[in-house]
Amino acid sequence: MLKDDSLIFIFSHYCHTCSILFSNDQQSNHTNHNYIQILDHEQFYQPCRYLLQPKENKHTNAQFFFTQTFIDYLINKILLPNSWDSFICIGCPTIYENLQ
Repeated sequence: MLKDDSLIFIFSHYCHTCSILFSNDQQSNHTNHNYIQILDHEQFYQPCRYLLQPKENKHTNAQFFFTQTFIDYLINKILLPNSWDSFICIGCPTIYENLQ
């Protein structure tokens, strides 16, 4: 099994055009694409904040991207004080990322 940070070195690029992570040896496949070189730790582990963009077709891809202020409030004022042991994040990728 790979260590978490080792994935950053393997998949060190993100292509916005294809919406995929890719390695240095696959860079030639994305030459004319909009991509980010050399991902850092924060970009890799919080993709909603730094990499991903909401889907355009809102009818089939329900997604809610909340502000960090709301996420902090939800976690610190509602979830933690009430000792919730589980929480479903359907269509809420930003909340899911922050609960990890």
